[in-house]
Amino acid sequence: MADTVITRPDRFPAGTVVKAYPAAKAERYARDRLAPDGLTETDSATVDSNGVLTLDGLTAGTAYLLHGEVDTGAGAVEVTNAGGVGEDQVETITLRGLNGRSIRGGEWTITTDVGGGDVTTDPLPHNAAAPHVQWELEQLAGVAPGDIGVAGDAGGPYTLAWTGALAETEITTTVDLSGVEGAAKDRFLQVVAN
Repeated sequence: MADTVITRPDRFPAGTVVKAYPAAKAERYARDRLAPDGLTETDSATVDSNGVLTLDGLTAGTAYLLHGEVDTGAGAVEVTNAGGVGEDQVETITLRGLNGRSIRGGEWTITTDVGGGDVTTDPLPHNAAAPHVQWELEQLAGVAPGDIGVAGDAGGPYTLAWTGALAETEITTTVDLSGVEGAAKDRFLQVVAN
């Protein structure tokens, strides 16, 4: 067994855990762009801060398929508003990972301008249930129980209906996804150990 050093920060950024599989057994996974579930890796290591990956359990001259899950970023949020002056405002918040993938972790916040100034919720888990989102909004200055109703599945999309004392009020809502982990994207690289 020899050390195999790979420097491909364009393929596997620092912090990515990369697993090596014998290429002959893992070829169809790379072709189909699927994680090699069910196969036992030969070795695994984490790419260091310089973009260097060192694998020490590989046999020289043997082809391996390297697989890593790379964080694609938080993705996107869509806030759509319905209702205008003199109507209850209804907003829909949709959280999305990039390329249609699901968000896999982290936290996000909602900022709204009720009560004359911007107020922000405490961080919400990426897969918060609608009652949790509603409770966090009810904790904001200017929002009381009964002023907001939230419906939707855990992780969204969420429908926010501003009612009660905030009925017929124009409200602006923004979402901060900077604390959310985006969906993982499978990346592959075929190498021959040296």
